[in-house]
Formats: sequence, C-alpha cells, structure tokens
Amino acid sequence: MRRGLIGMNVTKGMAKRSFLGLDAAKLVAAVLVVVTHSQVLQSAPAVVSRLTGVFISLAVPYFFIVSGFLNFHLAHGDHDEQLRRTWKAAGVGLWLYVAWTVIYLPASIISFVLEGAGFNLKTIIRYAHKIIFVGEWQLWFLLSMAIGYAVIHAMLRAGASMKVVVAVGLFSYVVSCIIEVFQRIPAKDLPAGMARAVNLYSLVFASPRVLFQGIAYIVIGMILARGYARIQELLRRPALFGCILAVCIITLTVLNYQTMVSADALISAGLYGVLRFILAVVIAVATLGWVGSDRSGMFRHMRTLSATTYLAHVYFLLIFTVVATGGTSIELTSDINHGLALLFALIGCAATSALASAAGRKHAFVAQLFHC
Repeated sequence: MRRGLIGMNVTKGMAKRSFLGLDAAKLVAAVLVVVTHSQVLQSAPAVVSRLTGVFISLAVPYFFIVSGFLNFHLAHGDHDEQLRRTWKAAGVGLWLYVAWTVIYLPASIISFVLEGAGFNLKTIIRYAHKIIFVGEWQLWFLLSMAIGYAVIHAMLRAGASMKVVVAVGLFSYVVSCIIEVFQRIPAKDLPAGMARAVNLYSLVFASPRVLFQGIAYIVIGMILARGYARIQELLRRPALFGCILAVCIITLTVLNYQTMVSADALISAGLYGVLRFILAVVIAVATLGWVGSDRSGMFRHMRTLSATTYLAHVYFLLIFTVVATGGTSIELTSDINHGLALLFALIGCAATSALASAAGRKHAFVAQLFHC
C-alpha cells in the first residue's frame, strides 16, 4: 500500500488490518467541506445550517488529527522513525501544496479576470502573498500541515520531550483562539496599539489557522497514538464506550451551537474554538474503534476519494459557476441552483478519483497527488 497524504492506514501489529473508521469518516468530512463551499445550506433553516456548520467546522481539524495519529502510531514510539516520518510528512505537505497550487493557477487567473482585478503586477503580488502566507483556496490545509510537521520535527531533533511537544501544540491552539477573539472585536473597541497589531496580523496572515491550528491538531493525533493501548481497552466495553461518546458528542454539539451563534466575541470565537477542539478529539476517538480488513479494497478507494474530493472540488464548483453565470462571475449567487453545483462537484470528484486510482497504479506522481 502506497504512502500518501497522511501515511499508510495500516497497523503492523494486525496484518492487513486498517483503521476503516478513519477512512469512512474522512470521506464524510470531505463531503461536508463540499457542502459548505457549494452553499447548498444557504436557504436551509438557520438551525439546520448552523447545526450542520458545527460538524463542517470539524472536517479539516479531523484531517490533521488522523494524519498525526497515523504517522505517530506507525512510528511505534521509535524516535528515529518519528523523525523520519515528521520530516517526510512536512516535505509531502509542502510538495502537495506547491503541486496543487500550480494545478489551481488557471482557476486563480480566471478569478482575477472575473473579479475585475486583471492580471497585472499588483495582482501577481497579491497572489504571491496569498500563497505564501494564507494558502490558496482550500489548500491552506497542506501548507499548515507542512509547517506543523516541520515544527514538530525540529523540536524532536532538538531533543524536546513529548511533553514539550504537547505543550507547544496546545499553546499554539490557545494563541489561535486568542487571535480569533481579537479579530472578532471591532477595532474601535480595542486599544489603538492592539487594534493596529490585530489589523497587521490580519493583513499578513488573514487568520491563525495556517500558523497555529495545524500543529495543534497534529499533536492531538500524536497523543491519541501514544494512548491507543488505553483506547483499545475502552473499546473492549463497547456499550459503555459508546454511551460515553454519544453523551459527549451530543453535549458538545449543543454547546458548540450555542457558542457559535453568540454575539459575544469571547464566546463565539474563544469558547467556541475550545469546544470545537474537544469535539474534534471526541469524534476522532470514536472513529478509531472501527478496525478491520479491507479485503475488497473499498476503503482504499474511499481514501483516494476523500483526498480527491477535498483537493479538487473547488475546481468543479468554479467550472459549474462560470458556466451557470455565462462567464460573468465565480461566485455562487442566489439564483444558481446550489444543489446542482454540489451534485456536479461530487460527481466530478468521483470520476477524477476513479481515473486517479487507475493511473496511480502506474505513476507514483499521480498516486501521491491523489493519495492513492
């Protein structure tokens, strides 16, 4: 089985047994990302869209956690293997970010033209700034993954203990929440110096997700990998484990929803960020329970489909939108059928995934690009 975006989903302790729950959940998460970008919930009742939004916000954090879990689980606690895997993950993340940014270049150029910005020096500088500091389209995940693994690798190589790595990861998330809180507060309500600092940060990095959130969630995956033996003990009592997880998920979902709709920045950004973090961990633990043999290869294809869906769906949404608007816009306006846009993107991604799976058997480049 090839190594892809997040490493092989196989555990050596159980020959040819995979974390099937992770593969299934990743596909669900990828589809949720397409749902939000298609804006299909725009006309749905507020309760439905906001409740769904809670789980949509967990999609990318879940990808990070799974990546961290698999890489550290497969390292089996060996320091040299951890160094090798974190370095490789950083390199793969950066390579994929560059490759997919190039793939999306035509879409970026079209967006510049349709937005009226043209393709001039100012636009090129703006584009360069975006791909270096913010991340183009949904590809920020790859950039954040590369940065997160690079930082973890540097700490491990410098001899930092796992406790230090965990502390840095959790501190990064706290910083992320603090930045999000200040970004939600109107500049007029902040001290002048603080307002200027927040504005400067926002101009350069837009949000804290690239710099601070990737490493935090990867570290959570590392913690789950180190504590997997205890998780397995809990899994031997499925009824109790299931009840605890169900209560946690329901409670945290309700709390997440309540904080998300709050007008208070400290609640809607700070507390919501903390609860989102906890809920992502709980769901990750829940999906670790489904382990088995993928004899039919269905879950291997799901792995490719989830990666393709996340990475390629924006292209299909852009194509649909440009055609639907007669080449006048890249925005999904209210008069466009968002359901058809969602369907077109999902079908396009499924077809691309099937082609990539076939081509990936012969070409390593394709296999790595689409996580075959």
